[in-house]
Amino acid sequence: MKNKSILRLCVLAALLLCAGGLSADDTYKVTVNTTGCSQSRTDDYPAGTEITFKAQPSSGFRFDHWSNGSTENPYTVRITQDTALSAVFAELPPTPPTPQEPDPVILPVPTYHLVIGSDNCKQVSENDYPQGSTFTFTAKPQTGWIFRQWSDGNTDNPRTLTLTQDSVLTAVFDLLPTTEHHVIIRANDCGEQWEGDCLHRTEITLNAEPESGYKFSHWSDGNTDNPRQVIVTENATFIAVFESQVPTGLEDENGDVRAPSATKVFENGQLYILLPNGTRYTLQGLEIK
Repeated sequence: MKNKSILRLCVLAALLLCAGGLSADDTYKVTVNTTGCSQSRTDDYPAGTEITFKAQPSSGFRFDHWSNGSTENPYTVRITQDTALSAVFAELPPTPPTPQEPDPVILPVPTYHLVIGSDNCKQVSENDYPQGSTFTFTAKPQTGWIFRQWSDGNTDNPRTLTLTQDSVLTAVFDLLPTTEHHVIIRANDCGEQWEGDCLHRTEITLNAEPESGYKFSHWSDGNTDNPRQVIVTENATFIAVFESQVPTGLEDENGDVRAPSATKVFENGQLYILLPNGTRYTLQGLEIK
């Protein structure tokens, strides 16, 4: 049998004398129980006593009514006769479970395979990277080759790529034509020179070394770099232009040149400075007697 409730009875009022034919010595039986439960209680009370009953339901139930139809709870009764009273309870519907928020779904970050290679080289670079990874790479041709494009048609070099799928990129190079260009290198006022043929886009180094008493000024095309790197793309002549330096011994105390019209003369295997008055000086500024 379901244990629906335990009923607690509270006597709230003292004995009252009954009017209208009730004797103070009369007593009546009062029986209280719970519908559907074998537990009950019976007590004797003097006539006219007011009794307050309170039905307390167990967990999962609610009070519905008394057996005499009253729905008051607490319920007060004035005893004028034998009285039997039952508390009727109704079962509560089951409490629905509290909805729980689902655990967050953590989706794995996909990875993609990236392969970078060259059309004329077996060596490749390949690895797996998370989606969205960004890379910048440069195709560097070997001597005699020139970069044309990537295998997907892109011509950017360097190139930046954001990975959104498996990718294979191959750098495509073209062999440079074997065109040769004639190159001449010499100094001004000098009969000696170097000349030869160089392949197209060959990189050469020009280095002008002045003799004693001279200093490098510029190349014939105006460039002043020395040494100088040049990529040969056509026939070319490079002339190093040198300037004469007046010996320190021919300067006055203010640093001004005392003989601005002096000239250099090479005679009998010796280079010296000749002034307009015929005086001769070594390159170190010593007068030749």
